[in-house]
Amino acid sequence: MGEGIRDYRDLLVWQKAKALALDVYRLTESFPRSETYGLTSQIRRAVVSISVNVAEGSSRNHTNEYIQFLYVSLGSTSELETLFDIAQELKFLIDEKAEILRNNIKEVKKMLNALISSLKRKKSLSPNHYPLSTKLSTVLIALCALFTIHYSLFTTPAYANNLAIKKVTLIGQSGAKMASGNTIAYIQFNISGDNSWRFSPELHDAAWVFVKYSVDGGEWKHATITAVDLSAITGTGLIYDLASGNKGVFIYRAGEGSGALSTNGVKFTWAISTDSVSPLANKVVLKVFALEMARIPQGAFYLGSGGAESGAFYKYPTTTNPYQITSEGAITVGTATDNLYYPNPSTYSGDRAGPIPAAFPKGYQAFYIMKYDLTQGQYRDFLNTLTRVQQAARIGTTPALVSGITSVTNRYVMSNTAAISYRNGIRCDATIDTANPIIFYCDLNGNNIPNEPADGEFIACNWLSWVDLAAYADWAGLRPMTELEYEKACRGTAIPTANEYAWGSISITASASGPTNSGANNETAANSANCLYTGGVSGPMRSGFAATSSSSRYSAGASFYGVMDLSGNLWKRPVTVGNSTGRLFTGIHGNGALNTNGNADVDYWPGTDASGAGYRGGSWLHDTTCARASDRHFAALTSASRDYYYGARLARTSP
Repeated sequence: MGEGIRDYRDLLVWQKAKALALDVYRLTESFPRSETYGLTSQIRRAVVSISVNVAEGSSRNHTNEYIQFLYVSLGSTSELETLFDIAQELKFLIDEKAEILRNNIKEVKKMLNALISSLKRKKSLSPNHYPLSTKLSTVLIALCALFTIHYSLFTTPAYANNLAIKKVTLIGQSGAKMASGNTIAYIQFNISGDNSWRFSPELHDAAWVFVKYSVDGGEWKHATITAVDLSAITGTGLIYDLASGNKGVFIYRAGEGSGALSTNGVKFTWAISTDSVSPLANKVVLKVFALEMARIPQGAFYLGSGGAESGAFYKYPTTTNPYQITSEGAITVGTATDNLYYPNPSTYSGDRAGPIPAAFPKGYQAFYIMKYDLTQGQYRDFLNTLTRVQQAARIGTTPALVSGITSVTNRYVMSNTAAISYRNGIRCDATIDTANPIIFYCDLNGNNIPNEPADGEFIACNWLSWVDLAAYADWAGLRPMTELEYEKACRGTAIPTANEYAWGSISITASASGPTNSGANNETAANSANCLYTGGVSGPMRSGFAATSSSSRYSAGASFYGVMDLSGNLWKRPVTVGNSTGRLFTGIHGNGALNTNGNADVDYWPGTDASGAGYRGGSWLHDTTCARASDRHFAALTSASRDYYYGARLARTSP
């Protein structure tokens, strides 16, 4: 609501609509008794709907929901005008009275349109709809020392948010140092940052935080976190959600609002006995990882936009009718009236079979999705926790860099090239150890100095296969998203606009060019574009490159919930409903561990042949039609290869 508006009763449009309802009720008292349950009832319901929906919409927490209710009110005004036409032709209305009421309806309609336009302008400036933030990095933490983790947990500005975790300490079970007999340990730290946001219990961002540990120089393993203690914190209040399986924690702001966050005394419980870690180990090292996520609230939404997108979902038999998801129940697919259906002009949109089982994640239930495509820095850090055999499987260099190989020619390991290819700068040294794990680093500028500020660690990671994506998801305790969740993340609860992009309109800028500040954490398009497509840049750009501290949803290329780059940059690889393997997916989360060969081993995920995985959202190389939120041209295309326009975006069901 605007400044000074504290209740819907203060809204002039509500006052006018209520007055109109009273006038209409008085007028229809003179209608024939035979119309009591006919035209009289219909007119009264229509006029009451106008003020009621204004009132209900004003109480909603999300601007888009408010706008939707106002559109219902607007529709009721047109319905009322039609009913008046009928009543007038039947001579139930005196012409003079009818004209007065028509003018009143027109006045209410103008006020509703003005309020909708005002809210849309407000929405284009509100972080509630396009929270903008920057990338995360992962940092090694050695226990019992002082460290700072620099990663962006929350929203604006689009670059560094100066979030820091400090004073990390390991506390034994008895409150002192680790001792014989301890079965748990506590990790205590302070957290602070310049920006965080939360607009309702359902609508907020969060950090997915998980821990890897190494004991006495051994393999990296996933830590079991069994509890979070916030009872002794001071400063900004926090809330946490401990994930099922104890593989990680969602941490986010407790109070609604936005601004600086500073909290001391956060404490995690680490079940060292569960993880078979001796309290007397000589050396325990932790790596703490954090991924920025956006929470997508539970609720109904639409599949398909009613436009001309290839292979788009619709409600049979009308291709311009989007299909509404109203639960996680099974969905019938086929050519019976009101079923979900889709064309298959490319032969890659799917088999048009079903049903889609109840266990398949449809996007109705709340879930978290990564705000950004997986970055090269995040994939580098993943590689650096794997065994030598696992590393060899998760990069593209041939011959495979297994034990015994000491010389590397194609040092840009994802593209399997000696020189950088399509802006992927992950590489290793020319000479490597014969058996120990390889150390990977980012070197976009090719000067052999690892991980410089402009070495591309914030660029979206391309050259990823489906198997690479699944391995990262399993390792991080996450899961692949589904193509239904992809559409929910794009448009939220909004009524679809035909042929829309992820930012909710059919408008799109010229493709990104440049870039400016190449490879740095503030890399942007030289032409202030909101999307990268059709080869505007020869390779992906920084994840979230279009976002700035003053961006609108459109100029940032942001989705309904502030998720970035769902249109363009790199192909997203969701699980498809377009083949039988994909429909078996049940949304089981990764357990933090890969098999010895470096692959994910989670039940019902698409396997190493990638059958069941597809493509949505387009890429830096493809044209704008592929970037549309409902385009399914390649939704069920099976490909197990790595390529320079394939990326990764992961999810997790909300606790």
